[in-house]
Amino acid sequence: MSKKNLILGGILVLLVFVVYIYQGPMKTWKEKRGNKINFFEDLDIDEINKISINKNGEVVILEKIGEKWKIFGTKDFYAKKIYSDNIVKSFENAKESKFELVSSNEDKKQEFATDESGFVVKLFIDSEESLEFIIGKMGADYTDTYISMSDINETYSVKSGLFSAFSEKDFRDDIIFYSNRDNISKIRFQYPNREFTVEKTGGDDGDLWQGVLPYEFNINQENIDKILDIMSHLVAVVIPGQSYEETDLDKGLVILQATGENIDNTIMIGAEVNGNYYAKRGDSDNIYLIKKEQKEALDKRIEDFK
Repeated sequence: MSKKNLILGGILVLLVFVVYIYQGPMKTWKEKRGNKINFFEDLDIDEINKISINKNGEVVILEKIGEKWKIFGTKDFYAKKIYSDNIVKSFENAKESKFELVSSNEDKKQEFATDESGFVVKLFIDSEESLEFIIGKMGADYTDTYISMSDINETYSVKSGLFSAFSEKDFRDDIIFYSNRDNISKIRFQYPNREFTVEKTGGDDGDLWQGVLPYEFNINQENIDKILDIMSHLVAVVIPGQSYEETDLDKGLVILQATGENIDNTIMIGAEVNGNYYAKRGDSDNIYLIKKEQKEALDKRIEDFK
């Protein structure tokens, strides 16, 4: 074989080797470099039972109790279901997502808020920390979130609503009651100087209401509708500070109890503040504020139903 053919053969072998390296190991290395092992890859999401969220030194801790997430350090506040569902869903989406490298520069982390200015999240399983990561800004397309860890320089983009899920200002559930209105069959009204009870007694359409205590009295059915709406579905205007001082919730100013099939909703209403009224459920110490119109709709006399 001539020297020229040997050289050409060598060049051919070299080209084949280069193509192999580029299409094989090199391609795999580049993919791994741009798609680092997913932080959530080995995480068993169903086993997570505590989540710590640190935003600029403010720490919120969610602890899983049954199927609900209780907010640590509060009286009896749980995270609103839609909020906790969004958090779990964002974990699931992140676990299935491809991590796209957007920067390897530590100085760039501030730009993506994947430094200490982001949400520092710790996930626990049975009191042991399983994962810590930093949630940065939302991506330009509003479907991605920038994500990193405190001990790495890289920032990644992940197709998950992590930013949206963790950016709620207040995770506490503002729903006071959420029940089936049709299941309410009895309402007791209690005030400092009067008390009476109304019941659903049937009628042609099954929705006839009548006063039963302290004596029988007829009711204009339209006058009970607003009360049924409130006692079955009541949402706070805002959740105030949790001090009982000046709330007057211990004075029994307005107390209503709605009972029926799988329902026992008791609301206690206290003093007015800035046009709203303090309120609490009978089975909880959580304090809420409800609208003036709602308080007035529940502050009734027997004469108001005729």
